Amino acid sequence: MNRWIRSSFFSALLILLAAFPALAGGPPRDILGVSVGMPYEEAQARLSKNGEQTSGTLGAGGGKIAWRLNDKRYSHAVVRYNKSHTVEWMTVFAAESGKAVSYKDIGNLDQARLQGHYFYSWNCVRRDGTSYVVRAAGTDSEKLQSLSMYRLGSAFKEVAGMPEKGSVKP
Repeated sequence: MNRWIRSSFFSALLILLAAFPALAGGPPRDILGVSVGMPYEEAQARLSKNGEQTSGTLGAGGGKIAWRLNDKRYSHAVVRYNKSHTVEWMTVFAAESGKAVSYKDIGNLDQARLQGHYFYSWNCVRRDGTSYVVRAAGTDSEKLQSLSMYRLGSAFKEVAGMPEKGSVKP
């Protein structure tokens, strides 16, 4: 009986870790406090704590807004809002003279899909059922140059050498 209980407990634990990647050292649910689906006002307020907006506007169809960041790891960010004025995707770019971010700092590389050289992607699902992708990209084996998060099926387009949408399948 005790063996059965122990086995059931460990099975349940493994299911939980698979369902919630962050518990297993999975990729982040947000970047600098901003997550996919977050309303414009909230995302802008969080980013304004980390830097200043440099360009872009929000219109009826959404918009793309660029930021210069005051962060040791990331120097700039680009956020795309959809027509509902929520975050569709976000990319941050590593600071050249800042603290390097390694791919393994983002998530467990064994759980990532490697696409080409140094493009790691993690497919994620939030508790509310929102599917999104976290992608870390760079030009060397140790540190990333950009980190992106986008809603699966979004209009995520090439940003600083990132592959087009559709290259990651759920």
